[in-house]
Parts: sequence; C-alpha cells; structure tokens
Amino acid sequence: MKTEKTNASKSKTVLFFINVVIIIAMIIHVAIRTDLHLQHPEYSSPAAIELLNSLYYIIPLTVFDIIFLLLSKRKTKTNMKKQK
Repeated sequence: MKTEKTNASKSKTVLFFINVVIIIAMIIHVAIRTDLHLQHPEYSSPAAIELLNSLYYIIPLTVFDIIFLLLSKRKTKTNMKKQK
C-alpha cells in the first residue's frame, strides 16, 4: 500500500516537472516570436497574434494531464477492486 502512494506521488512529481518545462518553453517561444514581430513594422497583424504559438504547447499539456487523470482513475479503480 505504501509503494502505491509513493509511485503516485512520483508520477505526480514527474507530471508537474513536465508541465513546468513545457510552460517555460512556451513562454520563451512566445516572447521571442513577439519580439521578432515587433521589430518588423511592415507586418499587418497585431503582435498579440503571436500568442497563438502558445497553442503548440497548451495542446500537449492538456493531453498529458488528461492521460494522467485517466490512468490514475483506472489505477484507483483496480486497487479498490483488489481490496474487496
């Protein structure tokens, strides 16, 4: 029982670090793209359009979190069945 809790906490920690790394990469990417956009006055779109680059990072974050939730729920259901 104790190993299940430690495995769950380890997987939560790994997911947290994956989320943090992807968010940091997103911030850097969007900042660089916005800076490049602001250096070219001939671009007709507003600089805020560069925020759409964050979708490249938000989608994987969402997928990772959904998969983690589904797997953790499945694991808790199987553990509850084993205990009965």
